[in-house]
Amino acid sequence: MKRFKLFTPMLFVIMLIFQLQTFAQEADTLGRSFTTMLPVPEQVVLIYPEDEAIDVETNPVLEWQSVELADVYQLQVALDDSYTDFIVDIELANTQYQLSGLEYNTTYHWRVRAINDAGAGEWSGK
Repeated sequence: MKRFKLFTPMLFVIMLIFQLQTFAQEADTLGRSFTTMLPVPEQVVLIYPEDEAIDVETNPVLEWQSVELADVYQLQVALDDSYTDFIVDIELANTQYQLSGLEYNTTYHWRVRAINDAGAGEWSGK
């Protein structure tokens, strides 16, 4: 009596190819997906006062350009250029801020960055 092998190597390869083709066809019907990402805002450009301005009033209005995709702006004003001695550190939605009561003959440093849900952009340059 002759015995038949149910699974020959060739039959195994044919079955494997069929299963892979079926899987590939099913995967194609599922489609593909992608996700868009909100970028962090661009760097803010400062408008007024200009860098190293002299004879600025003691109640100046700081002003900077708006940035696309910004939700809020973080403004820092400090007595040192390493920004450790703050007189202002706030978040606000507009592109101006009125300072008041500044001391005469004192140098102040200021910077702004735009923020949204993706994070904070770079601090403004000089």
